[in-house]
Amino acid sequence: MRLYFSIAFLIRLVASANYTDYPQKFFLETLFLNEIQQGGVADGIKFHCYTVDNEDSFLLKLNVEATADKLLLRYPLVFILHGWMDEGTSDWVQGIQMAWRRYQDVNICAVDWRKFAGQDYKSAMLKVFRVGNTVVQMIRWLESYRNVDRNDIILVGYSLGAHAVGYAGSRLNGQIGEIIGLDPAGPLFTMPYDVGHKYRLDESDARFVQVMHTSAGTLGTDKKCGHADFYPNGGSSPQSNCIYPANENEENKNPIGCSHSSVVKFFKYSLNPNNLYIGWDCSNYKHFKLGLCRWNKMSRFGIHSERRKGNFYFSTLTNAPYVETKRTKDDLP
Repeated sequence: MRLYFSIAFLIRLVASANYTDYPQKFFLETLFLNEIQQGGVADGIKFHCYTVDNEDSFLLKLNVEATADKLLLRYPLVFILHGWMDEGTSDWVQGIQMAWRRYQDVNICAVDWRKFAGQDYKSAMLKVFRVGNTVVQMIRWLESYRNVDRNDIILVGYSLGAHAVGYAGSRLNGQIGEIIGLDPAGPLFTMPYDVGHKYRLDESDARFVQVMHTSAGTLGTDKKCGHADFYPNGGSSPQSNCIYPANENEENKNPIGCSHSSVVKFFKYSLNPNNLYIGWDCSNYKHFKLGLCRWNKMSRFGIHSERRKGNFYFSTLTNAPYVETKRTKDDLP
């Protein structure tokens, strides 16, 4: 991921933006609304897909039946969307595609929207609606041509991609089976003020929405976005693997950028059923650390989730897979 060199820019962007008065709020919401009204399919977006039986990826193309015929729709259909300054062929995206197929039979497509994600942040942010709409068009065509069931679709989005899948889910009336939001972007969505559920990921966008926060209040949003929100180490920067000297093993040494990108690592390792990314429902991380939530309900993050609702807190380790492989309530401090 190439996000690390833009951290300072994003911080300055949020700090300098004055959207607290009504005219500025109205201006930003007008920009969002104009993008939504333009609609249409965004040119240049590619769907890199794998199936259970296909070790080589193929391009799924809208209205090209021969490409859709390759999907094995007796298995779930997954779409993964990357974030800003990133691309659908990044190592982390391909790593998730490979790991997911190792532990579950799925069709899995990386939605490569680098053409827009590589623009300045404000421009890329505004394009998430067009990107989301492109995913919607693909799903609707697959419904028509291959009789795809929306309940068998999972949308995964990282950073700006989380809001793109949220918009796609809302366009499909919240009928998608599941959305997994990976540290949804905060700047100009919930910082310096919250633009509202109409323009960002929220629990109405799918039958079940689960979210993991790893840089809340900086690059990621600090707002609850799902039915189940998970907060490793409190959900904010720095994550345990991003503190010196642990971050010497990280590509991104910046604690904020490292924490933001840690969510994709946590998600990848959570795909392994032996890695128990389990949180305890709690009012805040301080109460969790004090052991005040040890008898509250627990829930698991990721594809092995029990789909319980709440705000779930847990701590991680400094090295992969970042959690213990076996955990019980007795592991609480």
